Amino acid sequence: MTIGSTTGSAEELNARGNELAAEKRYVEAEATYRRALELDPSLAKVYGNLATVLAHQGNLHDAESALRRGLELGGTPKLATKLASLLIDLGRAGEVPPIAAKSRAEVAVAMVRPLAAHFESAGSVLRAGAAWLAIEALAPEEVAREVGRLSLEVELAAGGAVVVPNALDLITPFVLLEQRDWFEDEIHFVRRVLRAGEGAVDVGANFGVYTLAMARAVGASGRVVAYEPASATFAYLMETLRRNGLHQVGAVRAALSREPGEAVFSNAASPELSGLTATGAAPRTWRETVRLETLDSATSRLAGHSVSLVKLDAEGEEVRILEGGARFLAEHDPLIMTELRHDGVDNTALLAKLEQMGLSLYRLVPGPNALEPLREPAMREPFLLNVFACSPQRARSLKARGLLGDAADGQAPGPLAHAEAHERLVVRGGGGSPRYLEAAALYSATALALTLDDRLAGLEAAYRAAVELTSAEASAAALCLLTRVAGDLGRRAEANASASRALSAAREGALGAPLVAPGAFADAAFAAPPPPRDVEAALLEHLLRRGHYSLYYDRQAVGLARELVELGDPRGYGARVVDVVRRATR
Repeated sequence: MTIGSTTGSAEELNARGNELAAEKRYVEAEATYRRALELDPSLAKVYGNLATVLAHQGNLHDAESALRRGLELGGTPKLATKLASLLIDLGRAGEVPPIAAKSRAEVAVAMVRPLAAHFESAGSVLRAGAAWLAIEALAPEEVAREVGRLSLEVELAAGGAVVVPNALDLITPFVLLEQRDWFEDEIHFVRRVLRAGEGAVDVGANFGVYTLAMARAVGASGRVVAYEPASATFAYLMETLRRNGLHQVGAVRAALSREPGEAVFSNAASPELSGLTATGAAPRTWRETVRLETLDSATSRLAGHSVSLVKLDAEGEEVRILEGGARFLAEHDPLIMTELRHDGVDNTALLAKLEQMGLSLYRLVPGPNALEPLREPAMREPFLLNVFACSPQRARSLKARGLLGDAADGQAPGPLAHAEAHERLVVRGGGGSPRYLEAAALYSATALALTLDDRLAGLEAAYRAAVELTSAEASAAALCLLTRVAGDLGRRAEANASASRALSAAREGALGAPLVAPGAFADAAFAAPPPPRDVEAALLEHLLRRGHYSLYYDRQAVGLARELVELGDPRGYGARVVDVVRRATR
């Protein structure tokens, strides 16, 4: 038969179509393939060949239909690769993982491989890794190999591990490698406030840092519901849950809002900045349609558990979430943790909404790791990112557990406690001026307080004494004391300023009596008066740990880490920071 003939079997017509396509006679090839399919519509490979010539003619819509039909008929991995590549070219890469997840293993791998390569070439390790995770159940060996290359499993100091993309241009991987934890002080309180068997809800779970903290706190007998709408981030969240064996967590790929439905979700390069389209001003890189649920619907996912804590991190959607959760909040009466600021601006609408609901506002006091009422001076603290809110009944419960207090209701350490602390400092070889020893003893005596109210009152008194002390003498010892007390009270900006002054004093040899470490991390080293080199190292380490949210936002501060390494780096923090910054910039 001649090349142009339209007679013969379906297989012969397919072969003839291939010859025509090789000669770039695409219109004739298309007609020949269609004739083959009329004779045998079950030939999957013919659909793949037809799609190729349709694409050459610019008919991408029909090409896609042909490829999808070929896959439905059990098409080959080669056909699957063609469909994935076509969807990528059409800007619809997000449609590939769901198709792959419903296919057999070899087809799924054939679809995901070009998709992952496309994302990698575009610099999105997050989406590349998520593409592989989408077919984990179908091709576990292939996924393990690729995800191992594209992801990091970061062990946290508090226990457990978080799986994140192997991309230090993203916020979370950088921070976790740098600090072995999240940079917000509030995560330590979350680990403390939740008890075994309780329930918690994490709205905006991201890669699962807070979800992990919640799940470990409530234990196997508790329940955590974690909401994360972004498909790529959700894949990593599920991997975090799987690797930690957190069966008590119910993960939901949805956003919360006032009403159920669907919405467009805008993904930023770093998932922490992503949100529903109507919110946020951060640069966005891709969009996807996500399901919307309400907080009221969360009760059905709690397996009968009562919720003690709700974390709201929804990039500006918080007020609508609260409006869609009136029944839930009335039933569970949880403590709510949410963002104080959004895009650098105080979230006054959210604070007003919480107060309108009859809830009181609180902030974390880092030293005692407890809450106190949120007052206007604290609002000016630039490092305060989150606030808490709860009903009077929940507040009473937290106060009874020593987790919520008020300095206004307490008393500073009495003469006996003060004298005991003073004697202990002198026995340790304190030296220093009488005024310094008095202020340091007042701070040390706060640890002997019987109630949180008294401890908070003692910290306030110690702070005033330290401020007065440093106005009279600028030794490293006095400034270390102010650094420590201000830090314990959550006055982090002031603590950092004091630590910088203390570092200068230490370098000039003006040590005084260095008995109080600038941070708890150095307490062991300050059990006896440390040598000048260790004082300087502790202050450098404080500025690295507390001077910024993270070096992710200020890479120039790595110079402090290098100085710390040169001083001996007694706890290895400087070397870790240098390594993370080096990996992030290579």
